[in-house]
Amino acid sequence: MIQADSVHSTPPTNTSATTPQSSRRGFLVQAAAAAAGGSAIGAGLPLPAPAAATAQSSDAEADPIFAAIEAHRRAIAAHGEAVGIEMALEVSLPDDRRLTDAWEDKIVETDDPRWPAALRAVSAASSAMDDAAINLVNIEPTTVAGVEGLLRYFADQEDALFPDNVSNDDESLEAFGACLVRHAADALRKIA
Repeated sequence: MIQADSVHSTPPTNTSATTPQSSRRGFLVQAAAAAAGGSAIGAGLPLPAPAAATAQSSDAEADPIFAAIEAHRRAIAAHGEAVGIEMALEVSLPDDRRLTDAWEDKIVETDDPRWPAALRAVSAASSAMDDAAINLVNIEPTTVAGVEGLLRYFADQEDALFPDNVSNDDESLEAFGACLVRHAADALRKIA
């Protein structure tokens, strides 16, 4: 089995007023708002669990991939929160108080201290989200339901929520999606 050990993706960019807003950032803010709204609506609707959901529940307890999927979901939410804070500061702070660029290691001393802190938080949250994504290709599903859950989770997410590529143990680069599908196929072969 080839194990992914690093991420190759585009780092976050500065979102100052002179640069356009990235589609990833906009998507995440909208997704966070939709998820929060959907959660509030869904919380008021107690529905009985179908028999298939009960069977999947026992699979979820036994298959470690479900915990990895949930960890990635939490990392997406944390990233969305960090981006939301950065965007709020971008709107509320004057341009001359947010000159530090996310790509630079040097902080502009005249910046509002919240600005570089927000940039660092987005960067850390982005790294955590990528690390959680790497776990999706390193943790082997042990059940057919786990393989199905992993593939459906990946298919239902926005591409920007995953790294572009991964570097395998043999130092070859592979598209994240291809690596995940190969990982799922290997797991199915072992299960069968």
